[in-house]
Amino acid sequence: MGSAGMDVLMRKKYTPEFRAEAARLVVDTGRPIAHVARELGLGEQLLGRWVHRERARSEGPGVEDQSLGPSWLTGWIGSGPRCSDLR
Repeated sequence: MGSAGMDVLMRKKYTPEFRAEAARLVVDTGRPIAHVARELGLGEQLLGRWVHRERARSEGPGVEDQSLGPSWLTGWIGSGPRCSDLR
């Protein structure tokens, strides 16, 4: 063991260019995130976040995040059939 504070693991930092290029490997080729992540030595969740951001960026401005959050659920519930409609 080293001196105090020397045992802390440093987090890897990736350039924006590397992140975009890694994400495009998935988006452009259709290869699974798991395969590309393994080849690049990245975690699947990390690469998955980059891919999500790249897809959102490539869809252009004005496109909302399509994650299944509360606003999506509220809109879906509000537009669905009512129980009284099913009788």
